Amino acid sequence: MGDVAQFFDEQQKSSAYRELKTLTRAIDRAAADIMNREARGRVLSIGGVWEFFDKGPGLSELTVLDLSAEMLKPTLLREPRPR
Repeated sequence: MGDVAQFFDEQQKSSAYRELKTLTRAIDRAAADIMNREARGRVLSIGGVWEFFDKGPGLSELTVLDLSAEMLKPTLLREPRPR
């Protein structure tokens, strides 16, 4: 595992990271609102705002690139929200 991936894996596991994420909640929500409204066709996302993202009917494919498997776990385990 590379140093960068290890750094982000460790961040995801820390309580300090979770506390900091509460400070960016409004920004994450705003970014997700834009993605939810505008994402169409085939989309590549680097990192993400996955807590608030909902795959809409116009999105045919979403590829997520992240350096940390730990960062992706909450998204992969999340149940889709009803629309």
